Amino acid sequence: GGGGGGGRKVKIQAMKEQGTREKRERVDCLIRETLDPQAGMDGKLRTEDCDEGVRGFLYTLPLDVVKASIEECAGLDLIGIRNRSAYVMGLLKARVLGSSEG
Repeated sequence: GGGGGGGRKVKIQAMKEQGTREKRERVDCLIRETLDPQAGMDGKLRTEDCDEGVRGFLYTLPLDVVKASIEECAGLDLIGIRNRSAYVMGLLKARVLGSSEG
């Protein structure tokens, strides 16, 4: 029998959306906790350097990879980098693609 599947689908979709929201909140929290919003003059990554594109990419990754990636990027010297978010995105993609090949 299968009647009543519509309500189940709605519940499953709601659970997925809740999980997505929670993960985004965790990623945003990791960014806020790890990066200094006042940084920048010293060449360090700022919270604003993690723009919508960078965050969107981070949302797709496992939280342990997100944490390690943000911590790694926080230690970089970005003096002279004009488009920091594009630079960081390139590093993140290289890191993720590099780890998936090994």
